[in-house]
Amino acid sequence: SEGYVAEREGRIRTLRGSLASAKNPSIRFDLARDIYEEYRTYQYDSSRTYALRMLEMAVTPEDSSLAHTALMDVFVTAGFYKEASEECALVDSATLSVPDRMTFLSTLARYYGQLASYTDADTVLSNIYRGLKRDIGNEILHLAEPGSYEYEDARLDASDDPMTIYGGRTHLLDTKNLTLHQQAINHSVAGTNALILGDTLEAVWQYAMSALADVRTSTHETTAAKDLAGRMQASGDHERADRYIRHALADAQRFHSNLRIIEIGTILPVIEQTRYNRVDSQR
Repeated sequence: SEGYVAEREGRIRTLRGSLASAKNPSIRFDLARDIYEEYRTYQYDSSRTYALRMLEMAVTPEDSSLAHTALMDVFVTAGFYKEASEECALVDSATLSVPDRMTFLSTLARYYGQLASYTDADTVLSNIYRGLKRDIGNEILHLAEPGSYEYEDARLDASDDPMTIYGGRTHLLDTKNLTLHQQAINHSVAGTNALILGDTLEAVWQYAMSALADVRTSTHETTAAKDLAGRMQASGDHERADRYIRHALADAQRFHSNLRIIEIGTILPVIEQTRYNRVDSQR
């Protein structure tokens, strides 16, 4: 794990050195964007810092929209939905290239998806957000090349059928040349839907593969280890549950994600109490 962290830190040092010596405004903006991308799933505070630097360095309307998209992504990740909405309003998607417009729309879909989950107790409001998420997904399908990863990802994201989602995500993993981060996401989604379908062993395997991909990319903004800890706790493997939840907590603390720390806080006390009871019974 530390070796993968060192690799990422090395890339960041190189990029920061290039940024310090660059004079061309467009090159400086691109370098700030590259550094933001390195920090995006690695450390919240630094990703926000470089998204703001992108905004400061923006030369064109396209640059400004890219910077506001980055800030929107930062705030969605942190659960700051009001701030994310304000950044969204400042994005002029007409200035963006097709790939960057799809990135903006994917961030917007994630925003509506999280709001749907956040308001789940209010069925009417939650359904409104789910409808908005579907609309955004349809826009992505219109822009993406049929058969591409982006197209299939949007198609599956619009589905409510666990079997379709599980089968589609595992098919992507088997047939597409995915990045490690894409592998982590697809394994995690496949695991969640395997669990819904009642296949606990498959869910555990998918969560484990997701966590492994996250380790290999030094991704700290993740739910895989937490989900895996929950499955281990439910299956009675309390030692692994304790190990994985501590790994998840360390990731959340490294990323500086209060949202993830709160999520982990819902399961950590249960695992801790089980560990305490086990140790106490052995005295």
